[in-house]
Amino acid sequence: MDPGGGVWYYAYGQSELLRLDEYNGQLLQTINVDTLIPDTGTYIPASCMTIAGDDTAPIMIVSATTSSYSRTYVAAIDLRSGSLVWSFRVDQGTGTNGVPMGQFPIVINSANKPVVVFSTYGNGVWALTSN
Repeated sequence: MDPGGGVWYYAYGQSELLRLDEYNGQLLQTINVDTLIPDTGTYIPASCMTIAGDDTAPIMIVSATTSSYSRTYVAAIDLRSGSLVWSFRVDQGTGTNGVPMGQFPIVINSANKPVVVFSTYGNGVWALTSN
């Protein structure tokens, strides 16, 4: 669910994140993940989505991978502007093993900074934070 209303989803193999009205299914917004990732290749969403923030500044965290799983990023997307907040490559050249599976919980570390924690299919658990 989007804090501002609507439900986000993506179709397998497609680059677009779609927000639909939860009552009538009307298309409310489209974000093309491929245009956001600053790397070569065609990127598609490939994980569960986590939305943080409120209805004035919601941020979605989702993984984006090439269809061949040769490169995978975790990306934070500003849902109001449809723009990339940050992205980080996580596959380490391990193909499907580097693709995040599941949610992206956000915890606060001892320095009072948010940390995004997630597991990958076969490349361990990751924790991302800003410096």
